Amino acid sequence: MKVAIASSDGKTVAQHFGRCEGFVVVEVEGSKVLNREYRKNLFSNHQGAHDGGEGNCSPVDLLKDCDVVVSSGMGPRAYKRLKEQGKKVVITDETEVEKIIGEILTQSE
Repeated sequence: MKVAIASSDGKTVAQHFGRCEGFVVVEVEGSKVLNREYRKNLFSNHQGAHDGGEGNCSPVDLLKDCDVVVSSGMGPRAYKRLKEQGKKVVITDETEVEKIIGEILTQSE
């Protein structure tokens, strides 16, 4: 399973999905992290990106291979597009990326 966590600094969860500078993407299997990367959101300054954008100008497209997307908030268009792609969308009050990863690993045990 691949999980994308919206984060502008790789440590804290971003307040808004489309406006963040990037995403911490972790691939987990059971209680192990198989891979971790940081994907830059090249669309964060584009018109419409904060709502999921259209066409190729979208952070939604950047995360096509992810199963779960975590953020502190997101616009309704981005939420709808992610759900249409079959992704689980988690809106959280948690502020630390590492705590979210820990929770995912604990749930996978």
